Order: sequence, then C-alpha cells, then structure tokens
Amino acid sequence: MNSRMSLKHIALIVFVAAVLPSFAAIGYVYSLSPPERWLFVMKTNAQAYAEALLSNDSAKQARYKIEFKDYAVVANQKTKTITFSSTDNNEKFTLIYAPHENSGWIGYGQTGAKRIQEKWYILVQ
Repeated sequence: MNSRMSLKHIALIVFVAAVLPSFAAIGYVYSLSPPERWLFVMKTNAQAYAEALLSNDSAKQARYKIEFKDYAVVANQKTKTITFSSTDNNEKFTLIYAPHENSGWIGYGQTGAKRIQEKWYILVQ
C-alpha cells in the first residue's frame, strides 16, 4: 500500500511540475499590454517581413504580406523604419521596427516612441 501511495504522490508531483509552468506562461502573456503581447506572438514573422520590406525582397514580402493583411504596414525607406499599426478599434497601437536606432532614439515625427524591445518601439500617441 505504501508503494501505491508513493506512486500516486510521484504522479501528482510530475503532473503539477508539468502543468504549473504552462499556467505561469499563459499568465505572463496575458499580463502584457496588447502591443507587447502582439510582439511576443508575432515578432519573428514581423521582423522578417520588415527586413524584406527594407531590402526590397519582393519574394519574401509576398510570403508575409497575407499574414499582416489586418495591419497597416508602412515602410519608410528614408528613415529605414517599418510601422505596424493595428486596425482593430478595440486595441489600437502602432509598433515601429527601427533596426538601426539605439536605445536613446525616442523621436518619431511630431510624437515620440518608447522602446519596448531591441529594435522595437511603440508610438506614443
């Protein structure tokens, strides 16, 4: 009987150890602001799309364009930046991909931008 109780305890510990980090990760993602959550989920593809836009790689652009059809994506070749703007009325935000700017860069047009990750800024409105 003791070995049976031990197996149940071990199984419970293994289950909790496997499931608890998942709940913590989900809690972390939902604790982020909408732009940070978007970046957490979309960063890899958004960065690849932005780099394709900056390099004028039309084959790569076509690959990612469909994925970002619900966003206003604007490439500014002069400043070498890409903006991703949400078109959702509930969660409006504009993220700026600025690969050549340092952490001190905060000016963007008439408003400002706040760095939220390396190479990524949120437009302060």
